[in-house]
Amino acid sequence: MLLFIGAQFLDVPGSASLLLNRTYSDLALPGALMDIAGDWFRGSPLQWHDKTKSWTSPEGGALTFGFLKSEADKYRYRGSSYQTIGFDELTRFTRSQFLYVSRRSLRRPRSGPVSKLPLRIRNASNPGDIGHDWARDRYVDPGDPSRPFVPAKIPDNIYLDRDDYMESLRELDPITRAHLLAGDWDAREKGDMFDRAWFRIVSDRLPDDEIAGRVRFWDFAATTEDENDDPDWSVGLLLAVTRDGVYYVEHVVRGRWSPGELERVVQQTARLDGPLVPIRAEQEPGASGKQVRDHYRDVVLGGFDFNAKPSTGSKLARARPVSGLAEARKIRLVRGVWNTAFLDELEPFPKPAPHDDQVDGLSGAHWWLARLAGGQAW
Repeated sequence: MLLFIGAQFLDVPGSASLLLNRTYSDLALPGALMDIAGDWFRGSPLQWHDKTKSWTSPEGGALTFGFLKSEADKYRYRGSSYQTIGFDELTRFTRSQFLYVSRRSLRRPRSGPVSKLPLRIRNASNPGDIGHDWARDRYVDPGDPSRPFVPAKIPDNIYLDRDDYMESLRELDPITRAHLLAGDWDAREKGDMFDRAWFRIVSDRLPDDEIAGRVRFWDFAATTEDENDDPDWSVGLLLAVTRDGVYYVEHVVRGRWSPGELERVVQQTARLDGPLVPIRAEQEPGASGKQVRDHYRDVVLGGFDFNAKPSTGSKLARARPVSGLAEARKIRLVRGVWNTAFLDELEPFPKPAPHDDQVDGLSGAHWWLARLAGGQAW
């Protein structure tokens, strides 16, 4: 499909399409894009240019094959202009590679035949690999009509020897098999501290008279999207506890914001929560952490009950108390759009995963509420 889309406007003078894979060898393997293009176009009026890895038409359209093996390879395309860009096996790319090329190189002139062509990004991929989470967040989960996700299963490929392919997949581990056989974007390796089945989802927040304590805890990220390929998230988690010791995660706000944007989000969230909800945060070590704490206390959240403290112990140690509560079915979630991302992050912990910011948010909020229950000063 990517090859068909890339070649669609070759008869338009000056048109340009780019099809990318992570490495050159991935493009050139038997049955890969460049190999199939050779079968399609050999003997046609199209001409192959080995130096640029391009097919050109007599009318002047071009279809180019490229790769992004290293992070720096994305800069090779900053001066280019393509009307169609296709990423083969999207989850093999980093988020920054995808965004840089798609934002810098997808363009067309204001006049001439090419100006009438649509600008298109098209991707094909299995679940899994390094880009699984960002690709899922961008295409699979949102249901955004401007970014349609079209699932395809093995029976949809009429050219595939299904029996042999399915037999080969049976030798793989269960997670990879679920990715390739069922196209299951939810399949992931589980950690040993959280299970999504432990978290009951309830429809509504409890009335205030049933709540013994409530806190909004913030875990601030130190980098933004422009500074890092896949930066951490700033997370604000609202946690409440009942008099009988059942905890409710009532709301999670999560984003990648610049310092100024983060301040506005924190301030707006505080106003929505109301002045009776204490706000707590993890304080970064050193003098800069104290300066940020004082700035939020005196400027950003002036008039609200705000405090911050440096974290102690490892992430694993801090998460153990909430892991025990979750296993005892004493942590519940109020239904919200954030539920899936929250559970997706908790379930693989502490195995290596892209992010654990929401784990930190839950651990931090519980620490503060436990101090309140013990009669300690906040």
